[in-house]
Amino acid sequence: MKAVWIGGVFSEYALENYRAVNQAQNRWSLGLIQSLSDLGWSFHSLAFRAEQLWPKGVLRPGKDEDFHSSVTPLLVPTWNLPFIRKRSLPRAYLRKFKQHISKEGKPDIVISYNPLPWHLSAAKFAAKELNIPWISITLDLKYPGKNMEHFCALNQQASGQVILSWWGFENCPLEPKLHLDGGYDQLHPNDADYSEDTKKIILYSGKYTDYGGNDLLVDTIMACKRSDVEFWLLGKGENARINALSREDPRVRRMGFVSNAELDQCCRKAHVFLNPRPNAFADNLMTYPSKLLFYMAFGKPIISTWTPGLSPEYRSLFEIPMREDGVGFARSIDSLLANSSFERSYLRERMFAFLKASRSWKVQAHRLNEFAQKLK
Repeated sequence: MKAVWIGGVFSEYALENYRAVNQAQNRWSLGLIQSLSDLGWSFHSLAFRAEQLWPKGVLRPGKDEDFHSSVTPLLVPTWNLPFIRKRSLPRAYLRKFKQHISKEGKPDIVISYNPLPWHLSAAKFAAKELNIPWISITLDLKYPGKNMEHFCALNQQASGQVILSWWGFENCPLEPKLHLDGGYDQLHPNDADYSEDTKKIILYSGKYTDYGGNDLLVDTIMACKRSDVEFWLLGKGENARINALSREDPRVRRMGFVSNAELDQCCRKAHVFLNPRPNAFADNLMTYPSKLLFYMAFGKPIISTWTPGLSPEYRSLFEIPMREDGVGFARSIDSLLANSSFERSYLRERMFAFLKASRSWKVQAHRLNEFAQKLK
């Protein structure tokens, strides 16, 4: 099946060198695309390369080499200027899509990765004017509406909905729909050192944002009084409280952005993972923290808030603190580090069994393939 993926799928070089390229989103997209490719799909990626606005970023960002080799690039050229970029992108996407159609013919399907205005311009044209099936993947949406009216306004022309958030899936009135929150690339060995005289590694990976849990992350580190731990913080972005804490607390190792290979290596050494995404932000209704499936592939304990985007089947696999604050998370750290070898092995077996049964990218690709076939 020939598909146009409306969204960026970028190379490791682009991830490492361009701050605005999102590592988690890229890994999610790539996992699904590569597994669909194994089923005979082929992909063009229609996207501009994310970049900080000029003058912090370059004026004309992107080149074909920025895209991952798993897709054929359809680079959308843009003037990376304040106000101008956002207003011009929908027309630029539509123009590039029309050029592709005139050269290569109609694809069998278009898949938009998040209902952004520039993604929708091409997707709606494909569905309305060319009668091409359109699958809308909703990764996150800040304001879905009390009764999903904003979500419906954006996506009602799509042939089918794929939604990551469990809350979004349950409340979506549009049909057909598919809940697909993500997958894992591989199951990893455990390289953590559990001997008594070693520091235990508490790891957080992700961008530093308010809705991602900046404050709860800092509060957790401050509430944890243990001297036998290190907090490894990985990801792009800046936060004043985190920066200050990393200077003042020797237990905090601020590593910034690391490559996918380095990230995997750090996670294999970790003892506990953190997901401090708070319920206080309405943004988290329509989000699924993709880091959770990534964490699970290492078979280690995960301390997480319980946000509406999470499917109920995860609850028994995570440590959900009694209190959604630093003290609650710190107490969970104490509890998990006291686990016996048997308890750690049992959790690992349960996580891996769950992943193999329902969350491999191979399984998810087959589900999406079946879903897409019915839209023809």
